[in-house]
Amino acid sequence: MILVAGAGPGGLGCAQALQYVGREVVVLERSPELRTAGAGLMVQVNAMRMLDAVGLAEPVAAVGVALTDGEIALADGTRLGGMALGAERWG
Repeated sequence: MILVAGAGPGGLGCAQALQYVGREVVVLERSPELRTAGAGLMVQVNAMRMLDAVGLAEPVAAVGVALTDGEIALADGTRLGGMALGAERWG
């Protein structure tokens, strides 16, 4: 049996991957209930590929929004640069 400490995105993803390869997993979480933290999470292309390998890409994509453009700017809004992030470029 493998113990995973924490039921955040990393812990749950790790537990799912371990179960996918046939390991028995127990996830330990100190919070009495799972809840959102009010923060966003950006999942990069390589992480989505890993999630796809363990059957989690579709559920993650279903509750997310795909970004189409990225931009870097100064605090005053001055644009420094940007790039296309769409699936047609990254898959």
